[in-house]
Amino acid sequence: MMNNTHITFCTSGYNSGHFTADIGCTAHGFADQDTWADPEEQLLAIWNQDLKGTVVTGTHKSVLNSISSLGFEPRAMIIFFKRSDDIESFLMQLHQIHPDVPVIGGVAAMAEGQRAGQLLPKGEEVVVFAAAEGDFEIETLNIYDESTIELEINKNADREFDRIRVLPDGKWQNATDFYDQQRAIYGIARDDFESLTFHDLMRRNIHCSISGKKMISGANLPENKRLKICTVNKRDATRRVSEFISCERSLIIGCAGIRSLLLEPLKTGKNSLAGFLFGEVVTIEHQPLFGNLTLGKLTVL
Repeated sequence: MMNNTHITFCTSGYNSGHFTADIGCTAHGFADQDTWADPEEQLLAIWNQDLKGTVVTGTHKSVLNSISSLGFEPRAMIIFFKRSDDIESFLMQLHQIHPDVPVIGGVAAMAEGQRAGQLLPKGEEVVVFAAAEGDFEIETLNIYDESTIELEINKNADREFDRIRVLPDGKWQNATDFYDQQRAIYGIARDDFESLTFHDLMRRNIHCSISGKKMISGANLPENKRLKICTVNKRDATRRVSEFISCERSLIIGCAGIRSLLLEPLKTGKNSLAGFLFGEVVTIEHQPLFGNLTLGKLTVL
């Protein structure tokens, strides 16, 4: 008989040796029905739900091998990664093994000066909880308003591009110049990389920053090299996030960048927990994908 499993988030400054749950990771702040925890605090919260299933931890390869021979078809999966490297490949292989399983998760947050976040139980690269019992519903929230502008980019690497053009017949220009021009049009400050961002044609958001004359993305850029601009103001972001996390019996995982868009501390509904991680796994069109600036929610029915 499988034991009850509990999920936890703690801030990066919390002593992970004091973890009392079975699976979790460091978060860039979290919220529950009573608490809004800032990243600088030393706090921990446990999701008040008993989950029955199996916990697997290790390298990407070893965990995928274990998941392929669980002995049951998972009802849902919760995944935490130590780093953001090669997540897309892991999720693609996971989807091939269990194509119909709802998935939620993200990358453990790290404090300044750290090279990786912390996992529980401590693993080399990833920890997975596979639920063997229960009924779950999964939802994804994109807080951004979509524009009609479709773009083509010139990729230098999976997470880097240097040129961009407006389709169908716009001229190529430097990507950072274009990004700054768009921020100026929308009245967005030059140090704000969250109010205006990009998403692919599946509406998977991709957070970008500037390095010299190149744009660096927080998740792999699409193979078709097509993006769209999306924007949100802080008032709408706060309202949409507040409504999304106000449900009961839910685990919510959002991007740390979303916190900068919120005008006030927020609370979840009863028996829910929301953590802000460094990139998140969301389910779009029944497929687990790694993206940024999005929220995913797993609700116990």
